[in-house]
Amino acid sequence: MSTYFPPQPGQDVKIWADEQIWGHRLHDEQTPWLTMLEFLTILLHHRDHPLQGYSEPTDRLRYRAQQQLRLRHVLFNSPEIADLESQTSLSSAEKWRRWRSEMDGRKGVSEDSVAHWQYLEDRLGDFGQLAGIVDYLRRTSVPGLASKRWTTRFTYPFGPVALYEDLRWEPQENSFGPDRLFFARTGELLYLMLCRSKQGAALGQRLVTTLLADGNPSAGLIAVLQGETESGPQKLREGGVLPYRHLPVFDRLAEDWMGLLDRELPALDVLPHLVTITTLHLLRYFLEQAATEIGEERPLFVLELNVSRRSPMREASTTAYDRNQNLPWRAVEHLLSQIKETDAWRAAVEHDGALEELIDILRGHFLWPSQKREATIASQTTPDSLIGMLLDDAKERHRGHVGNIHGLWSREIGLASRRGSRQYRYAPTDRFLKTLVLTRVPERIELKSLLEDWYERFGIVITGQAQQTQDLLEGVTDAAAYENNVRYLEERLISLGLAERLSDQCAYVRHGVKDDV
Repeated sequence: MSTYFPPQPGQDVKIWADEQIWGHRLHDEQTPWLTMLEFLTILLHHRDHPLQGYSEPTDRLRYRAQQQLRLRHVLFNSPEIADLESQTSLSSAEKWRRWRSEMDGRKGVSEDSVAHWQYLEDRLGDFGQLAGIVDYLRRTSVPGLASKRWTTRFTYPFGPVALYEDLRWEPQENSFGPDRLFFARTGELLYLMLCRSKQGAALGQRLVTTLLADGNPSAGLIAVLQGETESGPQKLREGGVLPYRHLPVFDRLAEDWMGLLDRELPALDVLPHLVTITTLHLLRYFLEQAATEIGEERPLFVLELNVSRRSPMREASTTAYDRNQNLPWRAVEHLLSQIKETDAWRAAVEHDGALEELIDILRGHFLWPSQKREATIASQTTPDSLIGMLLDDAKERHRGHVGNIHGLWSREIGLASRRGSRQYRYAPTDRFLKTLVLTRVPERIELKSLLEDWYERFGIVITGQAQQTQDLLEGVTDAAAYENNVRYLEERLISLGLAERLSDQCAYVRHGVKDDV
């Protein structure tokens, strides 16, 4: 088989296929911001030796995460705060009394938490102080999660006290426990990637100093609402696995994190750019490993810079988007079908082995079928039909989550959209372009050189000079289409304060944080 990473002990997976190509696991329910938050909770546990160890493909993360339930109850499970504050006829003491009464009845509230509500009244005095702090922290919370349940809403990561894991209520335990729906292990894969990069140890120290530093005033407000730290069970949990000791994308990812940290942005301002550039690299990893499984050249992102009118570049961008959208399933299909080329499968088929023998081979490689699924397989099923059933089940599973990653993540970070069209294609937002410039421009650089860098590093195509792009751009026969695409990019960068034209021949790009002229 072209790729074979055997199932790890204790994996609760229906079909071990996506995980063989990308690790355990990438998941579409985990947004880019949730990936970053999961990563930061792991970094916090390892803050004494950040981004070190875990060098082997079979190494599994081990860590313990904070839960900070008191903070979350106050911020995201107290809808009555604003209503009480608006009732001017009530005294502050009465507002506190009614609020504490409501909070005491919340699911999962401990005796320590009940005492903490009284502490908040004693510490803050006027109920309006609590309402003001809560309003501020809600308004500055991590974006895109307002519709989620309260245990899946997060404060902005102002410091260590603001970091905690996703939770769900577990009735059997009568307590809250970790949930893998939104903290689905993608942050664990990110941590392992950076551990296995050449700059892992150096980057880890920079991140601890920059992102886990104490002293932020907003972190002080959070500490008041939280009180003593609340952590999960003492036993370290086992995390995911990454089936590669090293890949070039790991180094590129670490280098770009270092580049952003070097831009002298305030620590909290750099986070949205880290989220965007990280997701772009995760998309590269996702698509490049799929292409490697099939034996194809690396995938490309053809950008359309003018979305107001139809152009040949739009057709090329749409083609690239559709091709990349289909690529991951093609990789999984190839991986599963390759089982027919193994010696064990061929031997079983040649001597007319029993169905149970074929099932044992599939179960050893892919953890499929489960006992329940095996009971539905007819005894006269042929080897080819059995493979067909495996492919059908794998396709349904893949489409449910992993198959959505390319489309969802590319739209989340502003790489793709349907602006001005009914079809998705790579039509980047200004926010995405700004992150690219901040990441890749340490000082002023000629636009032409920057485009070459984007192509080599990210597979981003804006002009048609690269030979590998010819099949994607075969419909773009007018050289003016390329020239216009570059011109539209230049105009957008100038409007963002990220570029200037010093002569008729040269346009220069700068990141705009400092004056490079």
